[in-house]
Amino acid sequence: MTPSFRFTLLFFFVFYAAFGRLMGQDAIFQSTDKAFRLAMSSATLSQNDNAFLPIKRVDSTRFVLIQYGAKHPEVLIEALNRYVPFSAMNEKEENRSNRAVYLVVLRKESYNQDETIAIKQCLEHPNVVVVIGNLEVYSVFPDIIMAQSIIHQFEDTPLSNEVLAQQVFGGAPIHTSKISDREGNVLNNDVDHLEGNIRFGFAPPSFVGMNGATLEESIDAIAMEGLDSMAYPGCQVLIAKNGKVVFHKTYGYHTYNQLRPVRKTDIYDLASVTKISSATAALMKLYGEGKFNIDAPLKQYFPRFSKTNKANLSWRQILAHNARLKSWIAYWTTTIKKNGKYKPRTLKNSFKKNYPIKLTDNLYLHKDYKEKKIYKMIAKSPLNEKPGYVYSGLSFYLYPEIVEQITGIPFETYLKSNIYEKIGATTITYNPSRFYPLERIIPTERDTFFRKIQLHGVVHDEGAAMMNGVSANAGLFASTLDLAKLMQMFMNRGLYGYDQILKPDVVDEFTRCQYCEKGNRRGLGFEKPMIDFDEKRSHVSKWVSKKSFGHSGYTGTFAWADPEHEIVFIFMSNRVYPTRLNRKLYTMNIRPRMQDVIYEELGIDIKE
Repeated sequence: MTPSFRFTLLFFFVFYAAFGRLMGQDAIFQSTDKAFRLAMSSATLSQNDNAFLPIKRVDSTRFVLIQYGAKHPEVLIEALNRYVPFSAMNEKEENRSNRAVYLVVLRKESYNQDETIAIKQCLEHPNVVVVIGNLEVYSVFPDIIMAQSIIHQFEDTPLSNEVLAQQVFGGAPIHTSKISDREGNVLNNDVDHLEGNIRFGFAPPSFVGMNGATLEESIDAIAMEGLDSMAYPGCQVLIAKNGKVVFHKTYGYHTYNQLRPVRKTDIYDLASVTKISSATAALMKLYGEGKFNIDAPLKQYFPRFSKTNKANLSWRQILAHNARLKSWIAYWTTTIKKNGKYKPRTLKNSFKKNYPIKLTDNLYLHKDYKEKKIYKMIAKSPLNEKPGYVYSGLSFYLYPEIVEQITGIPFETYLKSNIYEKIGATTITYNPSRFYPLERIIPTERDTFFRKIQLHGVVHDEGAAMMNGVSANAGLFASTLDLAKLMQMFMNRGLYGYDQILKPDVVDEFTRCQYCEKGNRRGLGFEKPMIDFDEKRSHVSKWVSKKSFGHSGYTGTFAWADPEHEIVFIFMSNRVYPTRLNRKLYTMNIRPRMQDVIYEELGIDIKE
């Protein structure tokens, strides 16, 4: 094979100029079903050594995008970043790493000397090469054939770039083709057609049988009603159906001063959605591995409570909020004297060896507060007189230590390495200001009674703040899309991408109603639909199935999955800005009304 050979593809598809009119990151949702399907057809896979595509792992790997001559370079990088953070490079990368995955995109028909040298260096160890348009580039760079995977794309439009990212990560199918030399000899082996549906895809609503115009009009109307009524300064809505994100839109601003618009990549304080996103997920994994028994007594995994009134409560009762535990304890009140001043033995105005837990720039908590106060107050709290459902966050202060004792790994590290990073949910984190600028983090309340600051980049919940931000009751932050990935993993019975994170039967057990016969609708950690629907009390749609599950968050967040209808619904807001006294999100039924729209649009009837 000489440098002068000319490659041709046996499979090719029609050009479609209409794609060029679809602009920016919303092209995927603004497109028609026909345009979307044509975009999927515009790329073919001609080489895929060792089935490199779709990308198998997104954790412990760095991803680099190198583009030459692309018309819409920003669109592809944004689309790729939906799956995992990509570094964008246009020139030779220094310190190339064998642990990195390199995606090289070539579009230009001719290259100057510097570009030619740089591209040849890029092609020394390429993983994926995308050739857009003119096939003569194969003659200029014969080393393309050394790539593990080769994709030829006939179009370079915003929509085709968004679809390309999906095809690389298994969110959309990609057809195959063969490469022949000028004599007609086939130069590559047979390549398997890639079906997609490995990870989230992104498609117009029409792709899953929904009318995009009416869906958007209806969701817009409800969201704007909330904005106009000052139920929240801004919000986000994400809808996924059949593993495809078909609606993702932002509304309003970070605050009422309207200086910073809400963006899709913004990060929210999840509040109590943390319960299912952290401890519940960790315990599900440990239960599946035989390391945690949900029917064991509390004292088995938390022996310091062996002599308390909670020693023999089962973890099944506790996780289902059926253990007679008190709802909550205002721990912060123990740090303030009757005159309103902070207790000097508990709080200091600067960092000290024994006061390392930062609450604000001028407020630091004693290192033993968790052990001597939080745990002690939980241990001494009385049990409710009557059995039955009472929502309680008390046990969720204990789970981080339990997980650490079982695994020998810090709670946050365990969650990231065993769950979040494996599904590409990299923004799910505690204490997000360690990793992200405040401009990406949505502010919550103006705290007027404890920390006495505007809360921004730190957890809203006082108890979680006193746990150094790392609690299972609250504390997690995440982007809307990353939270949706986690909910999709639950709905897939523990599978996302190529990783079976949780065992299917474990997901079934945790998400089923545990004490329905006793009037308690809860699963293990998860919230479930009301047994007898009450429109005034329910914050989910009357049409969600009995198999559905999720959780809400005090700050204005909400995550719900319905496996019977393959729907994931995420609503994010900061309704507590500037005060938690604002309850319009609830009184206006914003979230259940939005869910109603989804089911109505799909033609799903109420099931008695």
